Amino acid sequence: MIARRKAQISCADWLLALGSLFRKGSDPASDIAAWEQTFAGFIGTKYAVATASGRQGLECILRSLKLNPGDEVLLPAYTLKDLVWLIKKLGLIPVAVDIEPDSFNLSVIGLKNTISAKTRVIIATHIFGLPCKIDEILALAQKHSLFVIEDCAHSAGAAYQGKKTGSFGIASFFSFESMKPVNTYGGGMVLTDDVVIAGKIREAAAGYKKTNALPLGKMIAALTESILFSTLAAWPILYLLSSRSWNTKITQLYRLVQRPPKTNTALSGFQARIGLVKLQDLGERIGKRQAAADFLKTLLDGRIKPQAVSLEASPNYYFFVVLLPQNAWQVRRSLLSRGVDAGVAGEVTDNCGEALGADCPVANEVFNRAIQLPLYEGLSERKIRRIARFLNESLA
Repeated sequence: MIARRKAQISCADWLLALGSLFRKGSDPASDIAAWEQTFAGFIGTKYAVATASGRQGLECILRSLKLNPGDEVLLPAYTLKDLVWLIKKLGLIPVAVDIEPDSFNLSVIGLKNTISAKTRVIIATHIFGLPCKIDEILALAQKHSLFVIEDCAHSAGAAYQGKKTGSFGIASFFSFESMKPVNTYGGGMVLTDDVVIAGKIREAAAGYKKTNALPLGKMIAALTESILFSTLAAWPILYLLSSRSWNTKITQLYRLVQRPPKTNTALSGFQARIGLVKLQDLGERIGKRQAAADFLKTLLDGRIKPQAVSLEASPNYYFFVVLLPQNAWQVRRSLLSRGVDAGVAGEVTDNCGEALGADCPVANEVFNRAIQLPLYEGLSERKIRRIARFLNESLA
């Protein structure tokens, strides 16, 4: 029995896809407008603009802020490396800031020590669906007249001090890729209360090609993976993942399949419709993940440290990541051999501090010792107990 990191693909997705094939006269612009309005209302902002990906959303936000070449953009040292290349592409300078050792989120102390005369933007990531200390980050940004962009790629439905992530900064961006809390098999959203920023981003989005096309490539990839992991075919894959060289190759292949769309494309009408469906039960699904996470925490060896959740934060548990007392590779290899699909290193997220040559010792340590465990709303109590037992037994 395989305990995999990803939930099974929903049959409702395919029923909706098949229904879309026979739906005549559908207007993608109307579907997208409904999705934007509904999502803005859910998060609590005035404006929302759908994009083809979260990365496209971040690019649109940065372009709307009237930044100058050479301006610095601060981002966590432990986040998606693609953001670094995107910032550089715009002629801006990405600067990595170290993270907190317990939450894995952006360190406010690190920010204070990194802000310079060239700094214009802070990207505040809610890593793995756990809200960062956004109130402290906003206060620091206001003191230095900086823009705060919330990276909510992981955190749809999460909240801080009772307010949804994505409603704090000058703007925020979301991602709706296959593993995300709201899965539309690609796509993203930009949210803001600033009418000027919203207008500029909507003007840019107006030039994107709008279609009713189904994201069949990503849907088929998700279905294929789901089927493989429910059969004996999963064991050879787990064996290959235990090898560092093969792990790198498989991770690169996965990212290739899940690559963002071309920059001149838009979210499709089908993706907007499926987003409306997925949003309806998001709160219920988050509650089930919360219950599973709370139960799993009670079973773990005391040397294993889950992400620290403050009283102000309500995470959605997009990923369940813990910090081990040792390098994660050996433990991961043991878990894979026993049928527990666990992720480490770049499978979890990237070490941007290392990529930028920055001195970020906490991010380096977390990158090497963090491990992602299976956790999703359909995970059974039996599997949770097995995951905890195997992990505890795998410690040196």
